[in-house]
Amino acid sequence: MEYGYMLRKNGESVKPFCEGEIYSDLYGDTGYPSLRELLDVVETGDRVTLPSIYVLGHNLSQVCLNWQTLKEKDVDVHVLDFPFAVENPQAFCRILSYLNDSAAVSRKERKLSGLNGVKARGIRLGRRPLGMPEAFESLYAEYKKGNISCREAARQLDISHTTFLRWGRDLDARLWEEETGE
Repeated sequence: MEYGYMLRKNGESVKPFCEGEIYSDLYGDTGYPSLRELLDVVETGDRVTLPSIYVLGHNLSQVCLNWQTLKEKDVDVHVLDFPFAVENPQAFCRILSYLNDSAAVSRKERKLSGLNGVKARGIRLGRRPLGMPEAFESLYAEYKKGNISCREAARQLDISHTTFLRWGRDLDARLWEEETGE
């Protein structure tokens, strides 16, 4: 059997570009329901014609995954804007994998270089740490004596109870270091 798959704009009619049945999804439909249906329908020896390789996914990893699914089913895939894919499908699959991997590496490198540049300029990322209120130590002492719950103490300081407990652990560690000299 021969099939085709394409993406189309809302209201646009399907223009035939192959002999068989044409499946189509709308641009922006992230679920690709017709592509999923096509991948379920195709069998070994079928031919699938695509106007462009990019109709197989929103990003390179989706394109690679759907291409691999078609190749695992031993489907003859023809890409109209990229005839090399027809001539040497195994090399094309390796090229797609390489592009996917190199794109991921370059994204990670750009992200890290951007973060390092921000840090080098002295810009602080994220939320500023809360300053410890003056009343914290007295409320923490009351908490340790059992006179007040950590939630009540945190409410009085207008912080979360987990922040109250973390500050308490930090205070205990700091006091222990001062006493032991470690």
